[in-house]
Amino acid sequence: KKLIETNSIDEFKKIVNNSYYSSVFKFDNYSLENVFYKFILRLYYKFYLRYQNNVANIVYYIYLKAHEVNNITSLLEGVRYGLKYDKIISLLNIQEVYEN
Repeated sequence: KKLIETNSIDEFKKIVNNSYYSSVFKFDNYSLENVFYKFILRLYYKFYLRYQNNVANIVYYIYLKAHEVNNITSLLEGVRYGLKYDKIISLLNIQEVYEN
């Protein structure tokens, strides 16, 4: 209930960091969206490893491709609007899939 009633992202991060979910959502220097993408990517990867001959393979592949398209779009839009290299890199969701 506290998370729903937060007024800012910083307050949301503070509550999450002091809760059970702090090990799941590691904010560090990432935005909320990047943390979410990273969490879902790890989750799909675990399902992919656990259920090799299942629809999990297809879902994981589709998610990776959608993730790749989002990164390409962000990259092209960054170049189009003349953003600096560091800003463009910060917009990309480049994650290490195999992290624990």
